Amino acid sequence: MNDSEFDEFIRRKFREGAPEIPESYYQKIDEMLEKSSKEEPKKPPVFRTKVAVILALVFLVGATSAFAGVRVYQERLQSMSEEEKEGIDEGIQESKMNQDHYSRELTSGENSRLKELDKAYRNGLFPKYELQEAVKISDVDVSKTGLKYCYENSTFYLPDPEMTDEELLEIIDFRYKRDYAVEDRNDESETLPDEKTEITEAEAVELAKKYAKQLFHVTVDDEADVAVEYDTEMRIDNSLKSNYSVKITRSEWDYSILMDLIPESGKWRFAFLKYEDKDKFTKNIKVNEDEYIAFENEIWDCIDSICNRDEVEKIVLTYDYMKNTNELYLGEVKYAVELENGEGYVFERYVLSKNIRSGNYWREITSFWHEHDKNIKSAKQKGMDVHQRKLVLYKK
Repeated sequence: MNDSEFDEFIRRKFREGAPEIPESYYQKIDEMLEKSSKEEPKKPPVFRTKVAVILALVFLVGATSAFAGVRVYQERLQSMSEEEKEGIDEGIQESKMNQDHYSRELTSGENSRLKELDKAYRNGLFPKYELQEAVKISDVDVSKTGLKYCYENSTFYLPDPEMTDEELLEIIDFRYKRDYAVEDRNDESETLPDEKTEITEAEAVELAKKYAKQLFHVTVDDEADVAVEYDTEMRIDNSLKSNYSVKITRSEWDYSILMDLIPESGKWRFAFLKYEDKDKFTKNIKVNEDEYIAFENEIWDCIDSICNRDEVEKIVLTYDYMKNTNELYLGEVKYAVELENGEGYVFERYVLSKNIRSGNYWREITSFWHEHDKNIKSAKQKGMDVHQRKLVLYKK
């Protein structure tokens, strides 16, 4: 894995919810990564050195007192009873919305304290009481309601005036417990039909070849070089999460294929067609929206590799462009696929390549939009005349 691939690997892990690393360890991380880059063993397996560094960092950080609060937070989630998790699951089944809403806008002070208290929560600061919940809208008396969450319309009913720290902590606590309960239920159901606990390395290779054909229209034959790594990372509840990383190359190709597969299900969570010379796809390309819209059928074919079509809630085409020249920014368009459960996949495409160049899994598709908006803001701050265009291609 070269430096650019490693950077992308790190970004993927944070999209999936990696734990926060204390400031005091940044220097140690830099030193270890620098050391791993300078070492040149004779025949290193693909990804092994830097995966080893990541694992070393996970266990280094996890073993220190700096994470004492995090362990308390993990224990709080793990201590949830089956009855509590079942209650959350039943409430979610009644939900008709895919993301949370507030009954009023948060004040700037509330927004600021919410972020600070979220960090404090993950370090062991918890509310004294539980958030009040209602399954149906009819169970909410707006005239009398203090702070309450309604599952049916996914709405936090907020009191006036500004909420206290206790109330904000109750919201944070509820969200973490709900996410944990959902993940726990998903882990129970995420097994292969033949009841294998995990796919084998050979099966991972065959699935990667299959996905390469479905996503990139690339046929991988026996002449291709395939390298596989099995790595492990730590979940929020301190359990281990495994991953197959597959790299496919061939001498005559001007690209390589990188893919991450979930051992338990065999599904991909990341797929990337990495071109050696991407500049030919990124410069001086005029906007052609009709062509991007017409590509929707290809996106549906990509969706077939990950889920059933009836699970799709929405497909949004988005691209960034330079307003003064009407040229695509970085020569690419993106297709954000939102699923019914709030998860999603984002497919990126160099428009000159005629097929997608990557697919990324997002535990919350709203996180993708947040990150994308930040990137646009950053580009504008650098003086670029970059604008964003969004277009809904499909909505259930």
